Formats: sequence, structure tokens, C-alpha cells
Amino acid sequence: MRSFKRWKMIPSKPNLAATFTIAVLAVFATGCSGSVDEALVEEAGVHGDALELVYALYNKDVLEKSSTRDLKDINKALEANDLSKATMGDVRRAQTEIQSRIDELDDYRKELTRANTKLKRTPMPDFAGGLDDDASNDQFTEDYEQTTKTVERYTTAGLAAVKFGFSALEKYLDFLEQWEEFLDDDDTGGLVASGESSDKALEALKKKAAAVDRGGTLSTKIDPLVGSMAEAATDSPQLQTLVEDLKEQYPKSFLAVHLIEK
Repeated sequence: MRSFKRWKMIPSKPNLAATFTIAVLAVFATGCSGSVDEALVEEAGVHGDALELVYALYNKDVLEKSSTRDLKDINKALEANDLSKATMGDVRRAQTEIQSRIDELDDYRKELTRANTKLKRTPMPDFAGGLDDDASNDQFTEDYEQTTKTVERYTTAGLAAVKFGFSALEKYLDFLEQWEEFLDDDDTGGLVASGESSDKALEALKKKAAAVDRGGTLSTKIDPLVGSMAEAATDSPQLQTLVEDLKEQYPKSFLAVHLIEK
């Protein structure tokens, strides 16, 4: 009988959308093996590629990096409650930086949306049709399907948080443009209003991030499911063969990446 061992890799930085750890499994490669239909290997590989891409994209710290105010000269003026302490160059550099973050966040949103859409349109592997009818294979099938649904659900929530981040950054950019006008000709006409709008947007983003965190991290939902798949594979030579075939033919698929041969 093959045994499985599980451990966690914890990211060094939190993610405002939802921080999560990647569950990694190890399989001891000895013992007998079972045959698996090549059609199932292809189905599991194609779907697993799409699933792993979404999983990896969700794990990026794009929102956390984009929504952090780390512009030192700008922050000093804000903390001092005196916008005149920042120079025109400081404000313009801040505008360029924020615009860059907006562009990066928009590119990420589009990439994650495309990946999530592709995942939803990719047929689930027909494990029932390609594996023998036994309890271990049935449990593995149920766990894999639930894993997919969980990743899709959390990604949808993550995309909603990204929209909040995008909106907050745009309003912050508006505020910086008004700040530039203030330094140029002491025009405070739209400065107060744009500042209040920016603060409200950032506060809404914090609340959205907190709401996502209260929903639990993705790892807390995925980890038990992947652990259950590991236990099922321990008792199924067919599943062990499937994983081995995936590693050879679809090395970037979900099962090939997260079921690591010891």
C-alpha cells in the first residue's frame, strides 16, 4: 500500500482578496499499479491545466501590492495634514505609480477572468467512466469536483474584490490630480471632494477585504479535500497510475502539481 504525506507552504505576504496556503501532497512510489483509459488522462490533464492556472493566478499578491499606500513623500504630507509639503514632482511621480498599478490590476483582472471562464467551460473529467467502481475512486471523484467548485467560487469573490481595488485606485488618482492643481494654482475647488471620495473608496475596499477574510481562506476549504484525495489514492492503484501519467503528459495540471512523488 502506498502512503501519503501532506504539508503546507505558507506565503510570506497576506492577500487582501483572500490569503491562502497551497496544499502539497507526497506519494510514496512503490507497489502495484492499475491501468487507466488514455481518454481519462487527457480529460483530467486538460481540466487540470485550467484548474491549476486559476489556482496559481488567485495566489498572486496583485491586489495587496496595488492597494498599499507606500508613496513616502505623499504619505508624509498626508500624515502631516499639509498637502503643500509635497512637491509637484512628488505628486506627479505618485500619479505615474498609481496609474501603473491600475494598469497592472486591470491586466490581472482580465487574465483571471479569462482563466476562470475557461475553467468553467472545460468539461469535468469522467472519472466514473474511466475508473473502476469502488469506494476510493468514488471519493476521489467527489473531492475533485468539490475542489473545482470551491476554486471557482473563491475566484469569483476574488474578482469582486479586485473591482473594489480598481475603483479605489481610480479615485485615488483623481485625488492626486486635484492635488496637482492645488500645488499649481492653490485651487481647492475639487480637492476636498476628491479626497473624501478617495478615502471612502479605500475604506470600502478594506471592508470588502475583511468580508472575504471572514469567509475563510481558500486553503481551509481546499486542504481537507486534497487530503481526502490523497487518502483515496493510497488505496487505488488506478489513481496512482493516473497521477503518474499526468506528470508525464500534463505536468502543469492540478493533480500533477499537487501530488508530488516522494
